[in-house]
Amino acid sequence: MSESESLGILLAGGRSIRFGEPKAGVLYEGRPLAEIALGKLGDVLSRVGVVAATAGTEPGWRHPATVEVRGDDPQGVGPLGGICAALAWARDLGAPGILTLAVDTPLVPSSLLARILHVAEAEGPFAGAVVPRSLGPRGCEPLCAWYGTELLGAVRLGIRHGIRAPVHLLERCAVRWVSLSEVSRFGDPETVFRNLNRPSDLPGPVRT
Repeated sequence: MSESESLGILLAGGRSIRFGEPKAGVLYEGRPLAEIALGKLGDVLSRVGVVAATAGTEPGWRHPATVEVRGDDPQGVGPLGGICAALAWARDLGAPGILTLAVDTPLVPSSLLARILHVAEAEGPFAGAVVPRSLGPRGCEPLCAWYGTELLGAVRLGIRHGIRAPVHLLERCAVRWVSLSEVSRFGDPETVFRNLNRPSDLPGPVRT
């Protein structure tokens, strides 16, 4: 990995309360969700890693020996704890930012991730975020996004001030948006960003 390349991060720290079991090892069309997400990140970046609730391993899924798993830091603050840990990881590597993908969004195409990365890199170093618009209730997908390493301080400060949702972080930083029309070039936005929140969201019986 060169210092000019971002770090791909699989976010797998959710508690999976609605799903009833850790999602990382759940099979989607015959493959674990975590494997699918790492493959998509690996299509566009040479270095990828996992941020889970705790360091070491992700419950329900045996990760490859070449893939490091770090824990949320701080823990217990929702997805921002994962983003914070990932940004610190990128800083240690000298990487300009992180490209994130949530474990429960297996329909996000690699081509869309490549587009997000291209927007982040197009104009040189960027101390902000690149986030795609969506049809969801938040109007965007902050867990399928790029964050500049220089945001680490702002993320830590936001957490200390009680911010828990990444979408609220976006209100405090510069954002380059990938428009809904542009997202549509890569697939139906309603399908592309579909979350697997419950076993009933899977195509066919749940298998682990």
